[in-house]
Amino acid sequence: MPKELFILLAVHLLLTPLFSQTSRTGVKGIVLDATNNEPLIGAAVYIEGLENLGVITDFDGNYQLFDLDPGTYSITCSYVSYQKKIIGEVQIPAGQIVQLNIVMVPATQELETVVITSTFRKETVQSVLTLQKNNISISDGISKDIITRSPDKNTGEVLKRMSGTTLQDNKFAIIRGLSDRYNIAQIGRA
Repeated sequence: MPKELFILLAVHLLLTPLFSQTSRTGVKGIVLDATNNEPLIGAAVYIEGLENLGVITDFDGNYQLFDLDPGTYSITCSYVSYQKKIIGEVQIPAGQIVQLNIVMVPATQELETVVITSTFRKETVQSVLTLQKNNISISDGISKDIITRSPDKNTGEVLKRMSGTTLQDNKFAIIRGLSDRYNIAQIGRA
């Protein structure tokens, strides 16, 4: 009797997992680009109305949503720079896995005009050097930063700091030895 009981118990333990397994219910598929049929990595696939029930596609664009109750679902797929796709009325029968491939269309947006604006800080040393580099003729300048750091008391003393510049009677600028009628000295872009 114990031998028969042991055999019966062993058969029961071996066959129980086979009968207790229920087939899975769900949906799986691949998410593809409509233009080149390439898989989309990282697309979000989820079921509308069910919280926390969604997946992200893998490296090959595959997704799997298992352990769903049989019924009709609305499946949504979204991906950056693609139009959101909602597939309604997807029937998922009990014990079956529905194959549902999703093709995503790129979302294109055309801009009419793009305006880029920038300001140029004129009071920095870098701006003076940039103006000198881009100027057609030879020019020199002193920035606001250098003027505020210098011990000069008036504009004449500041002009003496520029290369090739001298002052005559503290009021006429002589630049590179030329007469004052050939030179133009501007203060503050006046």
